[in-house]
Amino acid sequence: MAVSAVKKQPKGDDAGDAPPDAKAGKRGGSKMMLIAAVVVAIGAGVGGTYFFLQKGAGDKHEAKVEPPKPPVFITLDQFTVNLQLEESPQFLQVGLSLKVRDAHVADELKLYMPEVRDRTLLLLSSQKASTLLTLEGKRKLANNIVATINAILEPASAHAPPAPVQPPKAAKKPPKEEGAAEGEEDAEEKAAAEALAKPPVPQPPPRRPPVQSVLFTSFIVQ
Repeated sequence: MAVSAVKKQPKGDDAGDAPPDAKAGKRGGSKMMLIAAVVVAIGAGVGGTYFFLQKGAGDKHEAKVEPPKPPVFITLDQFTVNLQLEESPQFLQVGLSLKVRDAHVADELKLYMPEVRDRTLLLLSSQKASTLLTLEGKRKLANNIVATINAILEPASAHAPPAPVQPPKAAKKPPKEEGAAEGEEDAEEKAAAEALAKPPVPQPPPRRPPVQSVLFTSFIVQ
């Protein structure tokens, strides 16, 4: 009986395996995806670090901004004074509150309170009823009280506005002598122009007075 010869398949990849070129393409694609994933991860890390650093810097900057300080008020005891005589005797009964610069001024004001009350009483008793019944008269009285108390707490020179800075004046030219060089004349004109062009020296802002304003809590003229 004849036996048919069986042709052996070569060992190696199965028939269903992909060809070598396809496998190489898959390995290359996997490497590219891995590299892309690493790049994305690095970018995300750098971006996150920058975000937190910027946020921390912003929080630090915001922390430097101090909230405005609340105002400080001092309430004086009520004043009752006779006004300047006009048609008939009249008196003024007034309550005052002082808005001061800070708590230090409030403490200093308590030390000078006897003098403050004395000066304020003299100022109030020098008023006329006809003047105090007008809005303008009340405002003028309030300004005078502020000036009177500030003169007690600090010298008047401390509140004087700084003198305006005047630009330097160009020096007068002496009479031109005969035979003077034109170069010397041009140099003098240039120096004078530069002196006038210099900006004025900046002055510090004026210091705020101790008492900012006066508020009337009661105002009765009878």
